[in-house]
Amino acid sequence: MLAHALTPPTAATPPPISVVIPSYARAHNLPTGLCSLLKYEPLRRAGSEVVVAHGSARSLNASASIDAAVDRCAGAGASSARLRHLDLVALNARMYVAERFAAAARAANEVVVHLDDDLLPSEELLAALAARVAADVGGGGGANATAAASSVYGPTVRQCGAHGYADPGNAATHPVVGGERGGGG
Repeated sequence: MLAHALTPPTAATPPPISVVIPSYARAHNLPTGLCSLLKYEPLRRAGSEVVVAHGSARSLNASASIDAAVDRCAGAGASSARLRHLDLVALNARMYVAERFAAAARAANEVVVHLDDDLLPSEELLAALAARVAADVGGGGGANATAAASSVYGPTVRQCGAHGYADPGNAATHPVVGGERGGGG
């Protein structure tokens, strides 16, 4: 059961969101990105959170220093109080990349946006993603709508198979948002 019931979004009552960030070997990227991300409007909503899914001991061991760095940059609303760290090292060792999905299942909110630990979207992009997912979920789309509409990918779409990630023929040359390729690619 989710911690926050989803009210159909309106301009006056956007729902809280959960941003899920899996981290394996790039914990060094998190303090700077989280300092910015936690100041964005969608994450300043009551009940919003960032869930960092640690898939390696190296990443997990950086949790305290990540929290301290976020608290040092507090300024306009960034705070480690809205940041949750999940120890998913053992799960990731058994089933690579599973920490993203395990963290989403533990998110406090029905509106879940997935980001990578080497990606910092603009405030506008995060708000647009959250609004699209909220509309899909509120419109009866359920978990499938959330999964389809909530991902942001870098310059290439990676496909995960038995041997890890692969770039399918380098066909993706433009960022992909919500499953749709931009730039006519």
